[in-house]
Amino acid sequence: MLKKIILLVCMAVLPTGLTAASGKKSPEQPVQRKDGGPTYNDAGIASAVEAKIASMPSLKNAGIKAESKDANITLTGEVASYGLKGVATRAARKVDGIKSVKNNITVAKGAPLPGRHKAANK
Repeated sequence: MLKKIILLVCMAVLPTGLTAASGKKSPEQPVQRKDGGPTYNDAGIASAVEAKIASMPSLKNAGIKAESKDANITLTGEVASYGLKGVATRAARKVDGIKSVKNNITVAKGAPLPGRHKAANK
């Protein structure tokens, strides 16, 4: 009986101890900013980025999602043009507490490539 109790206690305590000993941050632990500003957790940063992007009139209905891992943002979704993809990146970079932005947003098929305009028919 004593062995079962010890085993149950070890099973409950061991995973917590391993996570703490590994030094890995859980998604809910705050991210310390280098400039001494307020700290944020990854979920809070991702929500702030999504809110910032949704506040942009041209991206309000785009449904862009943001994920954060140690304050490094990854953007996903689809937009109508390459310009809007850039707008989303710039908006995300304005959020306090982030380290980097990786833009995995796709552009809808048929959108013109940046810097390329159809030649006028002569």
